[in-house]
Parts: sequence; C-alpha cells; structure tokens
Amino acid sequence: MKYKLRSFLQLKVIFLFSLFSFFSCYTYGNTQESSQYVSKAWAQLGKRNFSEVYRLTEECIKKYGPQADSLAQQLNDFPPQGKEGSYQIMNDVATCYFIRGEALMREGKIEEAKKVFKEVIEKYPFASAWDPRGWFWSIREKAEITLKKLEKGVIEEVEEEKEVVITKVSLHDEGEEFPVDYSRYGEFKNLGTSEYTYVVNDPIGLAKAVGEGIYPNTTSVKFDPNFVKVRKKLSKIDHWKILNSRDLSLAFYKWCIAPEPQGVKQFYIGEILEKSGLIKQAIKAYYAVLVHFPKTIGWTYWNTPWYVGKVALYRIKSLLKEYPELNLKLEGVYIKVKNGTNNNVRDDIFIVNPGRLVPKSLKDRLACFKKRRLGKPVKIQGKGKVKLVRYQSGDWQLLVENTPFMIKGITYAPTKVGESPDEGTLSNWMYQDT
Repeated sequence: MKYKLRSFLQLKVIFLFSLFSFFSCYTYGNTQESSQYVSKAWAQLGKRNFSEVYRLTEECIKKYGPQADSLAQQLNDFPPQGKEGSYQIMNDVATCYFIRGEALMREGKIEEAKKVFKEVIEKYPFASAWDPRGWFWSIREKAEITLKKLEKGVIEEVEEEKEVVITKVSLHDEGEEFPVDYSRYGEFKNLGTSEYTYVVNDPIGLAKAVGEGIYPNTTSVKFDPNFVKVRKKLSKIDHWKILNSRDLSLAFYKWCIAPEPQGVKQFYIGEILEKSGLIKQAIKAYYAVLVHFPKTIGWTYWNTPWYVGKVALYRIKSLLKEYPELNLKLEGVYIKVKNGTNNNVRDDIFIVNPGRLVPKSLKDRLACFKKRRLGKPVKIQGKGKVKLVRYQSGDWQLLVENTPFMIKGITYAPTKVGESPDEGTLSNWMYQDT
C-alpha cells in the first residue's frame, strides 16, 4: 500500500513538473525581449509598414514601460560608459517612442508626432540608442531636432560661440637627464620574459632625472607656480573631457592628479606633452610606461582591451623618426602579448623588454638616407588608372595614374542599396554573403 502511494506521488510530481516546463517554454517562446521589438520596429519603419510599427511599439511600451520609468527615475545624467546594458529596457522603450514619432511624421500626422517626441523627451532624457555604425546616440537630442523641424520648418543647429582657451605646457622641472639611464636608479629583472619587472633602488634620484609629471616624480608638479594657480578648480574638471581641449596646460595638471592607473596616466601625460612640443619630455613619459607599466590595459569605447605599453612603444618610434635631430634609437625593445587577440585579458601573457634609448651610430644615420630597393615589377593587377604592383623585393605598391598612392582611410561597413543605419535596416556586412 505504501509502495503504491509513493509511486502515485512520484507520478504526480513528474506530471506537474512536465506541465510547468511546457508552459514555461510556451511563455518563453511567445515573449519578446524589448530589443527584439526595437529591431522589428526599425525594419517595419524602413518598409513603411506603419500599422505594424504602431503595433510593435505600442506592445513594447505597454509591456516594458513601467520598468523603463523606474530606471529613468534613477538617472540624473547618462549612464557611465560600459553600463548602458543595465538600462537596456529604458533605452528600448524610448527608442520605440522615437520610432513611433518617426512613423507618424512620415504619415503626415504632425500633431500626433510632436506629442510623441515631447513625451519621450520628458520621460527619458538620458536614454540612448545604439547606432549600427558603432556608437550610442541621444534619443532626446534627435527628438528635439526633429521637433524643431516640425514646429519651425527648419533645423536650427546654431552652436553657441565659446571662448577657446589655447595654452601649452610650461614645465617647472624638466628633469636632469635625457635620455634617462634607468640602470643607475634601479634594476631590470627577467628581461624578455613574462616575469619582467623594474625595481627602483633610488626613487629620489630617478625623480630628479625624469622631471615633473613623469613617474615616480609626483611631487614636483605641486611646487609648479602654474599648478598652484589652477589647483582649486582642478577638482571640478573632468579629466577625459579636458584631454581633447586645446588648453594643454590645464589638461597636463589635471592628468597629473587624475584617478587612473599609472600606465594610462603616463601615456596621456606623454600625449599632452607631445602636443605642447615638449618632445623630449613626451618620450620620457612614453618610455616610463615601457619600464614601469608595460602590462597596463585600458579599455576602448567598445569595451575591447587596449594595450597601453604597445601604443607607447609605437609613439616613441614615431617621434624618434620624426625628430632625427635627437640622434636616438630604441634598441632591443619588444612587448609581445600572447592571447592578445581576444577580449579575455585574464589569459594574456606579456613578454617584455623595454630596451634602451641609445645614440645612433654613423651606420644608423647613413641608413636613413638609403633608398629601399624594390627591383622590377613582377606582377601588375589592374589595367586602368589604378594598379597594384608587386616588385622583385616582394613589396606591393598602389599606383594611381602611375604615381604611388597612400590609403589614409578605409570603411569596413559597405552598405547595400536601400539599407540605412538611420532606419535600422542596415544588416551586418560580415553575414551578407551567407
């Protein structure tokens, strides 16, 4: 009797579990995520299928609107870079409002469109949408522009004239050495291996040698008269925004105290010094990255790893080539990143040798004037004014009207006729041939 009762209970549990699983799968299969509504609505807008646009956007707003409103109330500015995903539902609902407004406008329902644009501006001022071309755009900003066009008949994008402050860095302490002989102030250990490190034995001597703003000299800047003048307002300045301004002096002082990893700080201090024409000091900053922080990792806008040490190395090589009067070369340097082609930085292995800045020999100086021997053309592709030529040396050269041509820019997003990133119909070019 007990055995039969236990068997009956087991069968009942299995039946209920199966029933729950069935309805869960059914619900999941029939529930669309907010982002799916957006992609479908964009596609229908591109096809001018307005009734379907209204159905999709209304369904999304009704289903996810309360959650979007709750997220919007948490913000008093745009979400920090990299945190946009936490506000995905809010962004999708706001985008649905925007798409709905666009559809109404294209149907000639101007008053209704204006009402929708005003609503999205008021409810979701910090919402953003993803552009297939690779960045986020402000829904409020685009809605305001469209609203002005509807109300006034023209788009007025008159920017306020702002006073542009143009300054350059004037150093209080340039340091006592160039190039700096790091072997005098510390010890290089495990050169050319993944265990590379530089141990500072004389931090005071090294600080005097490198000068203001260069690691480990963090004190000289505090005695700089120009720093003292602007110290109080530095706390109110965003170090990333000031970085691209022409006020290089203020940017330098801000970055000297910026809350960023030392490798990142040194790189951008070097960039500011380079823009100011202080080439020797810029090279010191970039080289400090190679010596002290070659394994520093930054992050791009797209959240992909950016290897600061490798970029600093390229900057030094470029400056030494651009300024041959320095009569220097970087000898024995290399930074290799094993597993550096993926986005997982945990498996990265850095093989480092920062090399040495040494004077050029006579042979090095003569090599600068030596022309590369290409030999005769062995292969020519193209018959018009544009040709691709391969020489005996193995080098290829692009010729336009028989003159060497340098490609300065290239797009990786060819667009099919009829597709538009602004209407959400631009497909991924990597899958267009599948």
